[in-house]
Formats: sequence, C-alpha cells, structure tokens
Amino acid sequence: MPVTEAADLTAPAATANRAPAVTQRAVLLAALAGAAAAVLEVLASYRLWHTHVWAGRVDLSFLIPITAVGVSFVAAGIFGMVRRPASRVGALMVAAGLAWFAPVAIQAIPLGIFWSLSSQFQTLFLVLLAHLFVSFPTGRLRTQWDRNAMVGVYAWAALTTVATFLPGTRCFQASGRSSTTCSTSSGPLT
Repeated sequence: MPVTEAADLTAPAATANRAPAVTQRAVLLAALAGAAAAVLEVLASYRLWHTHVWAGRVDLSFLIPITAVGVSFVAAGIFGMVRRPASRVGALMVAAGLAWFAPVAIQAIPLGIFWSLSSQFQTLFLVLLAHLFVSFPTGRLRTQWDRNAMVGVYAWAALTTVATFLPGTRCFQASGRSSTTCSTSSGPLT
C-alpha cells in the first residue's frame, strides 16, 4: 500500500505523545543554564557599559528587552521539553536562548581572545533559529531539502566566521555599538 503525504505528515505527531518523559535532570540543567546566562548577561552588560560605553550609566530600556529575549527562548524551550518530550523543538529553543546570551557572556571574560571569540558567536543564534524554523514541529530535519538547507546555513556560518580571521580583514567594535564591523582594504564586508 503506497504511503500518502498526509499519512507521512501525521506519523510524527502520533508517536510524539507516546514518548518517554524528559528527565528532570535535563529540565533542571536547562533552567540553571538559562538563569546563569541571564544573570551573566546583566552583570556583563553592566561591566561593559560601566567601563567602556556610557561611563557608568546602564541603559535599562536596552538591557531589559535584550535579556527578556533570551529568557523567553529558554523558558519556552523548557516548557516544550516538558510538554512534548519527543519533539526536539524544546531543546533547540533552549539552545537558541543560550546562544542569544553567548556573545556578551564570552565578551565579559577580560582577555582579548575571548572578545574575538564573542564576535564569532553572534551568528550562532540565527543559525539555531533557522534550524528551529526548518525542523518545526518535530525538531527533526525530515526531508532531504531540509537537511540540504541546514547544511548550507551551517556552512555559511562557519565560512563567515573563518573569513573574519583571514589576513587583510579588520574587525572592530566601535564605542557605543553592540555590533562588530569588519572591512577589507577594498571596503566593508557584507
């Protein structure tokens, strides 16, 4: 009997409800990592703003929404892990939330190499968000097109990261800005 597309699309939903529960350890670890990342985001932002950007004034109208984005991804991911344990969407949302915090958290370590690494983690959130959108609702890449699209996204992220380390590429963070600007001798990189 040939398999129709309708039966193929409903198969993951039917097996999702019979999956074993997510372990309490995984949920607790995700909650602790999210809380630690949010606290580190606030503390690191205060330290960076206090010493470099606005000479002591912390802009809460910027800090609160930025922190809320990461916390909302982690919280929604934990809810998804508990509510639909067979779906990997919850784990991807937690990973995206932690990746949202990664650039500032890594930049808070007062060594030059960590500042360089923090600029490389800026695209990680977008890559995980793309993975989340392509693999929704199961969290799995079901078709060959989905897998090829994600290979392209991950390759793009890796190649742009490597490109910033090439000779002749200068990257800097202007004071008062949260983004890194890279340019070559012939002009800005896009």
